[in-house]
Amino acid sequence: MNDKQLKAMLRQDFLAFSRKAILELDGTKFDRGTYLEYLATELTAFVDGPTNRLLVNLPPRHLKTLLFSVCLAAWKFAHEPSAKIMVVTYAEQLAESIARWIRGILQSEWFK
Repeated sequence: MNDKQLKAMLRQDFLAFSRKAILELDGTKFDRGTYLEYLATELTAFVDGPTNRLLVNLPPRHLKTLLFSVCLAAWKFAHEPSAKIMVVTYAEQLAESIARWIRGILQSEWFK
């Protein structure tokens, strides 16, 4: 896959975008698991409008924060720079980390 094809895929495929973002953020690699493909489909429907509400219950360490709060926000900003997003957490430190991760994606070379 050449560079142009990779960039096109990252613009169109939320899961591919998330895999790249998470790899760049903390070095975590993950496969295209069935549940991740399903989540990516549901998140894309949520952010694009057909789904108005989405509730997801997953055990700890299943990429909820990185997929939902970090990657989804960066994905939305990539497609709609004027979007307004509110991320609500239980702790101020987590909110700061999420904001830092989103900013890290938006300022990364591969994202530009």
